[in-house]
Amino acid sequence: MKAPVTKREAIERIAELEEIVAGAQVKEELLLDYIDNICGIIEAQSPLKEQDLWLADMKRLGLYPDNTYE
Repeated sequence: MKAPVTKREAIERIAELEEIVAGAQVKEELLLDYIDNICGIIEAQSPLKEQDLWLADMKRLGLYPDNTYE
């Protein structure tokens, strides 16, 4: 990626980077929420069915591979 040449290009690039950072922060919050959920499930010793539902959600979101133990 070439460096911005003008002040306007620099401002536009900063805006793009701020948007990228904001998206990463949203994703980080979601991941922390998923971790909090599974910790609550484990701590409460919830039934395996509830754990299976959580895992199915993680697979559906692409956060855990479908074929890990095949």
